[in-house]
Amino acid sequence: MFHIFFDFVLPYFVISRYVRDRAAVNDALGALLVAGLILAPVAAFEHFKGWLLYESVHANWEQPGMISLFLMRDSVLRSMTSAGHSLVLGHFFVVCFGLLGIFRQQFKRWRLVVVWGLLAIGLYATVSRGPWVAAALVILAMGLFTGKVLKFYGWVALTTALATVALLFSPWGEKVINFLPFIGNVDSSNVDYRQQLLDTTWLLIQQRPLFGSVMILEQMEHLRQGQGIIDLVNVYADYALHYGLIGLGLFVLFLGSGFLHGLFLSLKSRKKDREMFFMAGNTTVALMGSMILLVGISNYHTIPRIYTALVALLVVMARLSRQPSARPSA
Repeated sequence: MFHIFFDFVLPYFVISRYVRDRAAVNDALGALLVAGLILAPVAAFEHFKGWLLYESVHANWEQPGMISLFLMRDSVLRSMTSAGHSLVLGHFFVVCFGLLGIFRQQFKRWRLVVVWGLLAIGLYATVSRGPWVAAALVILAMGLFTGKVLKFYGWVALTTALATVALLFSPWGEKVINFLPFIGNVDSSNVDYRQQLLDTTWLLIQQRPLFGSVMILEQMEHLRQGQGIIDLVNVYADYALHYGLIGLGLFVLFLGSGFLHGLFLSLKSRKKDREMFFMAGNTTVALMGSMILLVGISNYHTIPRIYTALVALLVVMARLSRQPSARPSA
């Protein structure tokens, strides 16, 4: 139970109690985005150079290295930088795409293009299809929380069309298409594994529906992979198996409370407080991307701390909106 305290209780308590004004919320969200912009070129270097820069850290700390076939996809390295895994890094970039909607109006056009490009290259370097899908959904949802919705979607459509044409005529087109979800054929065995995981999960949940079992992995040995692990690449299924539907319900309630706080706050402030509309709306979109991605990743490294921070910041925004001093004067 210690991981619940350090992953959820402590970060939520610290953020919700010590972030006390709008400027601090803005700084916290900006810090996450800046971290993503720093990691993006590092991820690109690792991917194109084929060299994990932080691998020596594990060796110096006498921990097992992270390089394995699991971090290679069709002989291409999946970047992970200091995140510890390519999926963890991809999750972080998905969140950064959502947060970019808060600050996009503060950039000049050419700088905004550079920022978009950095995040896109960093996300591609993870070669992780789940984060690619989640990022696309985040970008689509982001348009609802901009000042000019039609203009935003027009630019997205134009950029997507130009990027697609350029990709199809480039020497890397076929390789990238093979990586794409739903239409690519690289690592198609992952789809079969996840289907087996869902089938087994549903059977085991039916056996212990309310409280689950902390020893549940003993009944899933047939899913153990060549790396010697049972990869529960679905956070919701993980909670249902170990803590039952009650534990899963509490987890979803935690995430849903932050999402609803942000959604209602953005709708309420749409006309009377544009700054809060952008801030709450795009943070909600970032949290939405994280919640979607939890269907296809495990709950490890920084992932729980990131979405816990987003929930806490949305709760702080809702609290600030109820304070007369937090509302802009007419």
